[in-house]
Amino acid sequence: MPPFEGRKVNKGVKELKKKIFSILFTLVLVLSFSLVTAAPAAAIGTIQAAIDAASPGDTIIVADGIYAEAITIGKANLTLQSESPEGAIIRPTTMSHWSGAVIYISADGVTVDGFEIDGTTVAKNGILGWETSGLTIKNNKIHGAVYDWDGCGILLFSWGNSGTVYNNLIQDNEVYDTGRMGIMVMDYGPNIYTVTSSNVITGNTVHDVWKVAWGDGGGGIQINVGKDCSITNNEVYDVRNGQRGIYMFGSAAGNTITGNTLRDNAIGIQLWISGEQPTPYINWGGETPTSPQVHYNNIYDNSSYGAISTNIQGTPMVMDATNNWWGHASGPSGEFGRVNKAGKVIGKGDAVSANVDWDPWLPQPVGHTKHNPVPPGLR
Repeated sequence: MPPFEGRKVNKGVKELKKKIFSILFTLVLVLSFSLVTAAPAAAIGTIQAAIDAASPGDTIIVADGIYAEAITIGKANLTLQSESPEGAIIRPTTMSHWSGAVIYISADGVTVDGFEIDGTTVAKNGILGWETSGLTIKNNKIHGAVYDWDGCGILLFSWGNSGTVYNNLIQDNEVYDTGRMGIMVMDYGPNIYTVTSSNVITGNTVHDVWKVAWGDGGGGIQINVGKDCSITNNEVYDVRNGQRGIYMFGSAAGNTITGNTLRDNAIGIQLWISGEQPTPYINWGGETPTSPQVHYNNIYDNSSYGAISTNIQGTPMVMDATNNWWGHASGPSGEFGRVNKAGKVIGKGDAVSANVDWDPWLPQPVGHTKHNPVPPGLR
């Protein structure tokens, strides 16, 4: 097993001598570990041993290599960082924690940066944050969370203790080969979904997820009952078993879904804005169901629909999905897409359902030099 390098982050303002001593000590520590690469594992320890020895707020640099362990992080503001991008590979061979996660996080403010996380054969989840806020999950490659039907690549959630999941950043990860969602954020409890706020999911690539078919539904990227959340500049494709690229169940004010590429799925994006159904599943806590701003996305080559707005009862909620590229300059297809005055469908892009406001649309993909929207009402 390769060595890990431990570096502690100094906090607050310290005297210059202490800073210099700290820097020199770190250099010696790194040098020492680089010289003992052949030392036995018992002498060097494991990633978990480094975490156990660290204090809240410390930074642990993990040397490149393969680590056959599942780890738990329960110290606030700890940073776990791979020495080089995806150079440290965490690949457990056994799993005993109830979460089934390769990395289980139960403290706020934790950062996990730059790992390959391979759950192949034993893991149910890649990274699981339990009742946590302020996490940063970035620059990781996460795959192989297929040991059980409900496995996710990145899962941040609460169950029974509401108001604990907020202000998390999930950025620039690649997630694939999972049983269910690639990325999922939700706050639940007690016995009902509650609002989760200020989560950012950006720059990720999610593909080949939902590989284990079962009776539930969801998305490659999913937020339940978000407020002031953003899902931006992600690419989601090849989501399996009839599922969605992006799915949001319940939306309060301030959510944005922009700059994403959603292609080669059954459904590009589906919003159930109100979440309303015969049995209440959402405690809004005074918030009002509001459509996200779904703009400037490339939505194309999805086999059933580019966009669906789900309504079960009550006043239908309309998805605000203007200024998107639907795969063809003529706009979206289907009976609720672009039709002429005689009722003939003339849109050739992905289909849209009822209660999707798609006009005006983009006649060229986002990123094209001429992606100005087609004027409203051009039919």
